[in-house]
Amino acid sequence: MDELLQDFLEEAKEHLDSVDQLILELEKAPERKDLITSLFRDIHSIKGTCGMFGFEKLSNVSHKTEDLLGKMREGEIRATKEIISLLFVSFDVIRFILTSIEKSSEEPNQEFSKLVLLLEKAMGQSGETAQIQKEENTIEVEKEEQVIEEEKEVPHVAPTAENEKTPVSSSGSETLKVNLSILDHMMNGVGELVLARNQLIELLKKNENSEFANSIHQLNHITSILQETVMKTRMRPIGEAWSKLPRMVRDLERATQKKINLVLKGESTELDRQILQCIQDPLTHCVRNSADHGLELPSDRSATGKDEAGSITLEARQEGGSIIISIQDDGKGIDTERIKAKSIEKGIITEEQASKLSEEQALQLIFEPGFSTAEKITEISGRGVGMDVVKTSIQKLGGSVKIYSSLGKFSKVEFRIPLTMAIVSALTVRIKEEQGFSTYAIPQMAISELIQIGENSRDKVHQVNNSFVIKLRNKLLPLVDLKKLTNPNSDQKIKNVQELENKTIIILSVDDCRFGLVVDEVSANQEIVVKAISKSFNHIKFLSGATILGDGTVVLILDPSHLIAAVELQKAEVENQEESLIKFSDISSIDDYLLFETNDYFVKSLPIKSVDRLEEFASEKIERVDGMYVVQYRGILLPLYQNSEGDDLVSGENKMIPTVIMRDGEKTFGIMTRQVVDIASAEGDLDKVGEKEEVQGSTVIRGKATEVLDPHYFSKMVTEDLKRVS
Repeated sequence: MDELLQDFLEEAKEHLDSVDQLILELEKAPERKDLITSLFRDIHSIKGTCGMFGFEKLSNVSHKTEDLLGKMREGEIRATKEIISLLFVSFDVIRFILTSIEKSSEEPNQEFSKLVLLLEKAMGQSGETAQIQKEENTIEVEKEEQVIEEEKEVPHVAPTAENEKTPVSSSGSETLKVNLSILDHMMNGVGELVLARNQLIELLKKNENSEFANSIHQLNHITSILQETVMKTRMRPIGEAWSKLPRMVRDLERATQKKINLVLKGESTELDRQILQCIQDPLTHCVRNSADHGLELPSDRSATGKDEAGSITLEARQEGGSIIISIQDDGKGIDTERIKAKSIEKGIITEEQASKLSEEQALQLIFEPGFSTAEKITEISGRGVGMDVVKTSIQKLGGSVKIYSSLGKFSKVEFRIPLTMAIVSALTVRIKEEQGFSTYAIPQMAISELIQIGENSRDKVHQVNNSFVIKLRNKLLPLVDLKKLTNPNSDQKIKNVQELENKTIIILSVDDCRFGLVVDEVSANQEIVVKAISKSFNHIKFLSGATILGDGTVVLILDPSHLIAAVELQKAEVENQEESLIKFSDISSIDDYLLFETNDYFVKSLPIKSVDRLEEFASEKIERVDGMYVVQYRGILLPLYQNSEGDDLVSGENKMIPTVIMRDGEKTFGIMTRQVVDIASAEGDLDKVGEKEEVQGSTVIRGKATEVLDPHYFSKMVTEDLKRVS
């Protein structure tokens, strides 16, 4: 494509980015001339340039739209609802024409004479609502037909930089436009550099006195900085994925005859560009479902004492290496009995199975393919191709989906997705097979804790027929044998409880399901570069990719979300046995806490969800900078803290200090301990007792009142300390 034309298309897109929001604001405040002026400038810039390329249709539509906005700016025409609708249609057509030009360098075959006529009539003050609506529907049908034809030719793959032309801007006063394919090449190069770095570090472990040790440490530090910098160039605010939602909600209000308030929180939360593109469709599905299924009509809301206008709230926040996105409405909630009835009707479950389902399990039926409670098919929803697509899309990203609801009050869908898919933190594990050891990688995001099975913990493991479960803090969790999963015909799979001794159980959390994965050995935590695997592996659902370790070993990456199929078989078998200790469906969800001993010999706790990982640091590696302790960790200076009272853990003879690594937003820090005691569940509510700023509250754990430290307090300390040091 001609470079001059490409510049025009990029500039036109920039002008169109904010148009929908400006028109929405104008609809709420028709008297605001500044909004009309901004729209006029945007369309004037597009019209002024497109003529030189000979695009007649684009020039004609933009010229008439500019004339209409000019009359509005002069006060000759008011911004009525009909005029607002016409402006939306006009800018939609302009986008449509620009998209066609970008793909083929030519304008589309469709004619827009009806739209031009409507614009002329609107300027003559004879704007006809019916004609505007008819033209809008015609345009939507034309666009839909073109999209369907394109989808027949193009396979469904994750968007890549090769088919995008969005400019990337720096955060400073100067802006540099860079083709996204260049950033992708940079990311691939950094990925290969990380692999080479890992190989050198592996070699250094075998020869710590190497003359190249300092150079390798320096290379490690530089690689980490470069990796973080390139990753930041790919990070985009989630608000970009939400930009089209206000316009969509406005259209849904008209289509459903409902009053809807859209609330957006956390728009500045950043995540990888590729993930941002992939979540747009799931977000759209959920917002449309909330508008169509969730929120009631104004009259129905008034009858139940609610405000006539319902609310759909989107919120995004970062927790460690994950992004949590929730879509919540204050509508009628989800009737689980109706879900069960529909599932029986569609043959998804039997009546006997339905009678055993808890409310939480019944909600999961929404994700079944073809499930819908809609009485009739509408343009908005009801085709039964919604929530199963949402779950599949999120799981492909290595994320998970949860649904919460209270009948008559609210419904909420929550996504948990990784910050990035390119380089992830993972735990490598090994299983012993006939031909030797096989190594696999598990994303850290899904790992809750590790348990070593020894003589004292044998009584925690139970066998029911050919299935195994572990009783962990009054919860019965199914166990999946990785060896049996990867090689069903192997004779070395676990046959009895005694064979579990000296094995390691990795507790994984996926959606609301917790289960244990049995492995022979745990190798190490490390950052891995995710590589796509051959299509010949597509039938193995529990694999999500591959990576290369520092020693050159090719390792397959497990997908925890697809291990649930094996877990469900275990659960079904166990729950059908009378000897089962606890029914899985009876297990309540209780927040767990990490117990550790502080430097003053008291046992305190932290919410396990705020803990990133556990590490041990040699005291001689810990440095003191302007009154604060730091350690070189994964290319950064990691701030370390301990209780203000008691012995200094770093002083004295050389020793290993167990440290809890935590993340709060973008901040990473560590809390030094005497020892990590265990993970336990709270036996009561969290109450605020005393005035200690670093204490979030107190609760009863193992029969004793235990202080729960506040991660945000230490996060604020990190900010203050780094400012002081710098």
